[in-house]
Amino acid sequence: MCVCVCVCVCVYFLTVCLSVCLSICLCVFLYLSVSVCVYIGSLTRSQEKEKGFKDASNHVAIIGEMVEDMEGRMRDAIYEVYFGKTREVITAVRSGDQDQKKTAQMNLMAEMAARRKT
Repeated sequence: MCVCVCVCVCVYFLTVCLSVCLSICLCVFLYLSVSVCVYIGSLTRSQEKEKGFKDASNHVAIIGEMVEDMEGRMRDAIYEVYFGKTREVITAVRSGDQDQKKTAQMNLMAEMAARRKT
């Protein structure tokens, strides 16, 4: 008795393109607001996977696995690129303000010390 199991190999391609927009709502008057959507950029990733399957219902599971994997990678990329850069800019702006405050304090202390000597 011979049992044959047919395993076919299929190549799956997945391409995901994600557009990133920033929506800003400006209140002009109490009853009037303006919403502006600014296009920031897009992120495109492709994935190819070769996998064997036994029956047709296995296709859905393979495609679902690829979509979930791609979703996680895209989320990480967006977090790293967009939110990481935003954090860097905000930190630079804040530290720039602090540097100016420190410089102003040092100038004030130097001026007070000069007045004290005279």
